[in-house]
Amino acid sequence: MELTDEKKVSIVAALSLFCLVVVLKGFLHVKLDDIVYIIIVYSGCYWVFGFFSHQ
Repeated sequence: MELTDEKKVSIVAALSLFCLVVVLKGFLHVKLDDIVYIIIVYSGCYWVFGFFSHQ
């Protein structure tokens, strides 16, 4: 099974998000509620950007 560029980007994005959560929670002691809020807001922003960039 060969990975397409789209799948590679998705995997890298997921790993980056996981590493961000580990750093924020483990080293910087950010509350989990704040991390979830940040992830939701940024995911929404990137979704909107991706949606409008394909039109």
